[in-house]
Amino acid sequence: MFFQLSEKEQGLLKLCARTDIDLYAIESYIQQHALDGEEITRVALKLLDQYQFEIEDYVWENEKDPRPEELISTNWVVLFDLFLRCGLQPNLVLQDDEHHDSWNVMENFLFVANGDIAPRVMRMMMERGGDPNLEISGEALFEKLDSDIWFDMVEMQEMMWKFDIEFKCWLVLISYGGGGSDENRPLDMQNGYRVEDLRMFENFDYELDFSGKTRALRVVCKGNGEVAAITRW
Repeated sequence: MFFQLSEKEQGLLKLCARTDIDLYAIESYIQQHALDGEEITRVALKLLDQYQFEIEDYVWENEKDPRPEELISTNWVVLFDLFLRCGLQPNLVLQDDEHHDSWNVMENFLFVANGDIAPRVMRMMMERGGDPNLEISGEALFEKLDSDIWFDMVEMQEMMWKFDIEFKCWLVLISYGGGGSDENRPLDMQNGYRVEDLRMFENFDYELDFSGKTRALRVVCKGNGEVAAITRW
């Protein structure tokens, strides 16, 4: 990322970039330094930039899987809840015209590979006004994820844990209007399920079907095995 943090923004980043965060100290720092929503969002983007791939970095450096308490991103559900309460702006897009680049917190969260943290935080951002169809660098947030879903369901067969995270974020964005109207939504709801039900992504799994001429994905309720939605072609 080409933008630089101010001194007070760097101070907030230092408090957040640790495994043993103190939420009270972080909130007090934000209040004492009168950090506004844009400043908090800039810090969040730097944090994501540095640690969204920390599991892969840890494995590379230590040749073993990390424990949750060894990861900075394990704190992000509670940390980003605090950020949002203090004014973080999910729809802010920072532009760098010189390098033709842009950054957005929701988009960067799509790459956070630590269990259910990405879809949980994405849901919080949607609940606090995040736009699933926000245009970033000429492409809507949902359109980008939707394209990745159709490509990765085939190409990520050896890394399905990454596809699992994408799928859960995809459900969250759809449930908050990703793709626009019912006619444009990539799923047809089934068996009385509503699109809003998909907000509870924890209740659903997926089945992939490559037996026909086209790829197919079914959203399945974990509790009873019912098909809640099927892909639309």
